[in-house]
Amino acid sequence: MHTLFTLEDRYGFYVDEFDGDVCLRVNLRDSQQAAELHWMLYEWQAVANALRKGEITREAYDQWRYNFPDGDTARRWVKVPSQRLMDDLVAGLQEHADDDHE
Repeated sequence: MHTLFTLEDRYGFYVDEFDGDVCLRVNLRDSQQAAELHWMLYEWQAVANALRKGEITREAYDQWRYNFPDGDTARRWVKVPSQRLMDDLVAGLQEHADDDHE
């Protein structure tokens, strides 16, 4: 339960009811993180539905899960360099530019 409470705080999850069942929802307007999570959940739902319909094997589903988001073809994901690396790069470029102006 504490994991779910953390998700509520961090990603805007909230407990709700739908057709008499308890469910979790994401308030995508809560934050950028919540909006990103919302889209990731839609991707998960699509792949899980393909498994339920027999369109993919359990092995394919597991491979998708183990490699997400690398195996996700619906969206483009990028790895972002650390802020420290970017700061060092900018400082190095600035020093180089300063040397060129002397």
